[in-house]
Amino acid sequence: MGYLIKIIYSMGEATMLNFVAVSKDKSSHGISKLSHVSTEFLQWLSGFVDAEGNFLISIDRNYVRFRFKISLHVDDIEVLKIIQAKLGVGLVSIENEQYCSFVVQNIDSIKNIIIPIFKTFPLQTNKRVDFNDFYEVVKLKEKGKNLTDVEMNQLFY
Repeated sequence: MGYLIKIIYSMGEATMLNFVAVSKDKSSHGISKLSHVSTEFLQWLSGFVDAEGNFLISIDRNYVRFRFKISLHVDDIEVLKIIQAKLGVGLVSIENEQYCSFVVQNIDSIKNIIIPIFKTFPLQTNKRVDFNDFYEVVKLKEKGKNLTDVEMNQLFY
């Protein structure tokens, strides 16, 4: 048994109404490594990342690194600790006297936890484009392929 969530997006003069079917079964989201995490939490996380998260691809010569990061004011570090505890991956650290962060850099955690979350619960802002680029490069890396100069230019410019 499930229920519908009414989502209203408003951008300037345009308003869009969308209904999303949600199951009450917390493991029905299909992310096997996160079967212990509720669908509601993962939906919330997707919206939270739309506002506070980022996806980074860094390339040093032929070495590619991936990083998923959420940064908040240090007063909100407990939120990051909850995210870390629920997902079971990443590190929470204090960057300076004002900011703290939750960071996932392990490629297996990115492939098996982070990417499935945002494939199942898509981002709703322009950050979705950043995620899609991030995902495509992870897939290429997984296949052992190197990016061509044209593909790199498309991603970074």
